[in-house]
Amino acid sequence: MKKILSVLIAAVMLLAMAVPAMAEGDDDLILTNCDTTDLWTANSQGENTLTGDTENFTEGAGSVGATATNGKLNEIVYLPEAPMDISGYNYLEFDVYFSDLTWFEDCGGVMMELTSSGKCDVESDRFMKGALRPNFENGAIEGKEGWYHFVLDLNAPQGQANGGLNKANFNYFRFYSVDQISTTPDYTVRFDNMRFTNTPKTNEPAPEPGEVNLVMSSCDTTDLWSANSQGEDALTGDTENFTEGTGSVGATAINGKLNQIVFMPESPMDVSAYKYVEFDIYFSDLTWFEDCGGVMIELTSSGKCDFESNRYMKGAMRPLFETGALEGKEGWYHFVLELDNPQGKANGELNKANFNYFRFYSVDPISTTPDYTMRIDNIQFTNNPVNYHPAGEEEPPVEPGPADEPPVEPGETEEPPVEPGETEEPPVEPGETEQPPVEPDTTPDTKPTQEPESGSSVGLIIGIIVAVAAVAAVVIVVLRKRSGKKDGGSTEKK
Repeated sequence: MKKILSVLIAAVMLLAMAVPAMAEGDDDLILTNCDTTDLWTANSQGENTLTGDTENFTEGAGSVGATATNGKLNEIVYLPEAPMDISGYNYLEFDVYFSDLTWFEDCGGVMMELTSSGKCDVESDRFMKGALRPNFENGAIEGKEGWYHFVLDLNAPQGQANGGLNKANFNYFRFYSVDQISTTPDYTVRFDNMRFTNTPKTNEPAPEPGEVNLVMSSCDTTDLWSANSQGEDALTGDTENFTEGTGSVGATAINGKLNQIVFMPESPMDVSAYKYVEFDIYFSDLTWFEDCGGVMIELTSSGKCDFESNRYMKGAMRPLFETGALEGKEGWYHFVLELDNPQGKANGELNKANFNYFRFYSVDPISTTPDYTMRIDNIQFTNNPVNYHPAGEEEPPVEPGPADEPPVEPGETEEPPVEPGETEEPPVEPGETEQPPVEPDTTPDTKPTQEPESGSSVGLIIGIIVAVAAVAAVVIVVLRKRSGKKDGGSTEKK
């Protein structure tokens, strides 16, 4: 009996010691090994383009991917059978292959997305070009041409939509590339070895806020823009005259008067980590610049003009016209404005943690000022601006006069009164911030939510310990009973 009891106690102790050791080593949670196409879907130009590949992979027996026709991949989606609790993990990492990378610069909309709603765009954390670019630069896998190791920081998405990811209920992953140009070639993408981790396989630190540019608007579509000239809707999109992506946004100013052109992101943007806003801007004629008495670029955090407002007038713009002309792009200029050094403020100042309104206007022209067309493209918040010439001795002095308006008293504005309805914008609806319109969701509804399985390694070991302990207890009881019977028999014989 003593020998049996000793063996059972030793087994329990060994298993108890193994529990913390195995828990500490259980650092990764597999999302999918990508060996089969189960639970995946893909769509390009309305066609099912999902494929498995048993020859081109990095781990296991295969990879999953799709072909993007003309660089457009509406989506490739993975839906786990049941929601996964990833609240104990900091990163999603995986290997990804691209046969060609032309699409990355050509496509206006690029995103990897994780949600807890079972579909796109709701309870959504998103990673766009700014988050993906460092992975292409630092993540090439040696000996595997076209393959990159991606690490996405789950606690630092580049954007969110309609609530943000609930990490305790993750159930949807997708990648897409849309808004390509006509010459973008087809490409093939493959995914492999997707897992949630706490110790990512990379020597490169995740980028800090402000290390990569934050796109305000690609200007490829007129969504979220409005414009008014002389009381008329003057907003236009242009797919021929642009500097980046697939188009630009602008307006025509009748007699040089553009009451306003406005961009309002769907939800406020935190730009507190950035020093500059920069963009490309086009004018068909510059007569308005000298003729108009009121000229301004404005950023606010109030969702409307003239409140919590940072403003840049003629004095801030003149040097940019003189030094910012874009070579080979007639009429285009590259503008860089310092967020912390506006030329004026009104009714408070821009709260950089809550930016939500951008506008340009030119008013008070003279009777002979001609019409002009303006266009704007590629608006970004940055810390390392392109072609920036800070104010200094090399700048011509700003002429006194209407270029520099006096300080604005509370409740006043810097421009002539605007007709009712021309400036005030409707309340901003909640939604995503920095990407072009999302392609319609073609993924079928997610499967009914299932309870997560409880068969983790730690739970299994604890169950074994309990079972062994129970068996030990039963054996001890049985042996004691047998011992008692033997003792009783010998007493009676005496």
